Amino acid sequence: MDYDLITTNAISNFVHDYEKGLFVPRTEADIQGYIFSACLQEFKLHNFELNIHLNYPNLILDNMKRKKIDIVVGDSIAVEIKFEADYPGVSKPVVFREEVISDLERLKSMKNKGMPHCHFVFIDEDGTHYRNLYKYTDVALNWMELNIKSRKRSYLLHIEF
Repeated sequence: MDYDLITTNAISNFVHDYEKGLFVPRTEADIQGYIFSACLQEFKLHNFELNIHLNYPNLILDNMKRKKIDIVVGDSIAVEIKFEADYPGVSKPVVFREEVISDLERLKSMKNKGMPHCHFVFIDEDGTHYRNLYKYTDVALNWMELNIKSRKRSYLLHIEF
């Protein structure tokens, strides 16, 4: 078992629990906390070094304006998360496309500068980005439709660079 496999499994477990209605995030921080906690548990179980951080600066991004990454594991894994919640009565989008494009570019840059594993996880509950994001990036967007228990469908974008 390695760090990236644990991280990928934590993301998959989040998606499973979200789809089954076992975990209902209200914010991006909820998703960060879920994935972080799942990784931490597995790292402890396998006696791995607990070099995992939330909202953490990374040296690979030294020359970039916004240096903090949602989840960083050592010097080998970066995870950026976005969450477009379907809040009733709130004007959309909550997550602006420029933020999404910026995160994608940041992860591509990190990968090119030597970060072995970069993950982008995006939950779009109302389909705004699912329908339109492809117009603004050359990154392949392979959305997955999720059928969420007790609600309409949502869309997941998980890109590994």
